[in-house]
Amino acid sequence: SEGDATYMAPEALGLQETAVDGGTTAATADAVAVGDVTLDPQIRTAMDMFSFGLLLWELATGESLPKSGAAWQRLRHGGGREELARTGLSPRLQELILSMMQTDPRMRPSADSVVDVAVATRELIRIELATRRVV
Repeated sequence: SEGDATYMAPEALGLQETAVDGGTTAATADAVAVGDVTLDPQIRTAMDMFSFGLLLWELATGESLPKSGAAWQRLRHGGGREELARTGLSPRLQELILSMMQTDPRMRPSADSVVDVAVATRELIRIELATRRVV
């Protein structure tokens, strides 16, 4: 298999969420071959976006991504918010990273959306810095 499983989206690894006791979810191996899921260009793009989101999460938090276990599962199923909240990143950038890590690949932003948010955030930072220099 191509790539490092540490950064791969759940659907790229053939994982699905299933309900377990108490309404929580757990990832289970899917019977569909990974190659089948990657044929859809929209899903492939969403998988890349997930991987990029994990990379940004890792850079923002300064934490290494887990290779396996409960922490690895948590990041693939809606986790990571607490660590991002401690970074000092703007809420908008935190939400962007978390949206890239959405469990449902259809809910992840497009590359164009990510660029739009990054450009807008850069502009806001530039304005804020310019305002601080004036004061």
